[in-house]
Amino acid sequence: MSRVLALTAIVACALCLSAFQANPGYSWKPPAGWTTRDNGETPSLTTYFAPDGFTNCIVETRPIAAWNDATQDQVNALAATPFTPEGWADLIGLQPSQVSLLASETRPTDGYYVQFGTFDIAEGATEAPISLRVRMVAILLVGRIVLAGCFSTVENYPGVESVFEQTLSSVRAR
Repeated sequence: MSRVLALTAIVACALCLSAFQANPGYSWKPPAGWTTRDNGETPSLTTYFAPDGFTNCIVETRPIAAWNDATQDQVNALAATPFTPEGWADLIGLQPSQVSLLASETRPTDGYYVQFGTFDIAEGATEAPISLRVRMVAILLVGRIVLAGCFSTVENYPGVESVFEQTLSSVRAR
């Protein structure tokens, strides 16, 4: 597969998250040596690319109006249990049958819970013509969610797994 096709596939999957609104309500440490570039039609999407040109990590936040009147304790009650395949699929706009969950856990951090998930997205589930391996975090807060994900091909994942974990472990809500 050409690098251009692989880049297109991974960026297309990352764009499933393009409905998120830019918000400086988070901090993170992108991978050292990775570069950001213009995201074209979605300039609010923060994406950093690996030197290979297609492996990438993104972060954004989006409002959740239904949680505006909730307390953080109420949101934490929802977030205390690890997400199911259905939960992860819903977050990225896919059907549960298109997501193969490999791991899901919840970590308490700074008064809220951080959901960590690793899953494969089936070939053809998005505009990507290949299967993708994704490591993602979701932070559920009053009125919003912070979502960050790192995307690679399934074959390249072992070589970037520790970078993904370090990057995603750095995501914090502000």
